[in-house]
Amino acid sequence: MLSFFSYNIYRGKKIDQIYDWFHEHATDFDFCCFQEFPESSIEKFIEPIKDQYSYEFSSAFTFSPGIKRREEIYGQLTLFNKKNLKLVNSRIVNLGGSKIEKSLFRNSMERTALITRFKYKKCFFIVTNCHLTPFTHNNRRLRQLELVIKHIRKNDIAIITGDFNYPSIRQKGLIEFMENNSFENGALNFKTYKIFFIRQQYDYIFSKNCEIKEIKVERLKFSDHYPIIAQFDPSL
Repeated sequence: MLSFFSYNIYRGKKIDQIYDWFHEHATDFDFCCFQEFPESSIEKFIEPIKDQYSYEFSSAFTFSPGIKRREEIYGQLTLFNKKNLKLVNSRIVNLGGSKIEKSLFRNSMERTALITRFKYKKCFFIVTNCHLTPFTHNNRRLRQLELVIKHIRKNDIAIITGDFNYPSIRQKGLIEFMENNSFENGALNFKTYKIFFIRQQYDYIFSKNCEIKEIKVERLKFSDHYPIIAQFDPSL
C-alpha cells in the first residue's frame, strides 16, 4: 500500500511551517504532490531527506512551472520515496494561459500539469500533479483535463490529483466528465479550500484502474488549501 498527499501551499508563504510539518511526517508518504511550490525553495526543502526522497533527474522532470510572480517561479513539485518507487519517465503538459491572470496578476507563464510514471514492485502507474487555471469558466478546465487524459492509455493505472479550481457547488460536470473518461472520484465532498468562512472542495483525487482508500483532509493552517491524504495499491 502506498501513501501520498496533494497540497497547494499558496506560493509557499508559510514554507517554514510546511517544512517542519513535512519533515516530521516524511517517512509516512511514498510520494507527494505540491502545487504553487516556489522553485527557489526546493533544494533547501529536500536537503535533510535526500537519501530517502528524490525530485531531480537529468533525463526527466518532476517539477513543472506554472506561475511567475515578479522574479519567483512556482509550480507543481512531485517528490517520491526512491527506496520504494522507481522513476520511469516524466513529462510536462502545457495547459495554456489566462488573459485575466496575465493582466491582473502579471503571470507571464502558462499553466502546466506534471505527469510522472513510476514502477512499484512489478507494476507501473502514473501520477499527474496538476493545477488548473483559476478565473475562467469550468469548460476551460475540462479542456485542460482533456489534454492530460490524452497522455494516459486505456489500461494504465493512473491518478490525477491537485488543485482543480473547480468549486464543489458545481462539481457535477467535473465528476461526469471524469467518469466518462474512466476515472473515479476518490475524494468526494471533502472540503479542501477556505475563503473567508466558506469551505469548498477545490482539490481532488481521481483514479483509473485502482482504488483510493483511507482518504482524509488534514486541517493545516499553512495555506488557503488543506492537503488531501490517501492510500492506494497499484499492484492489486
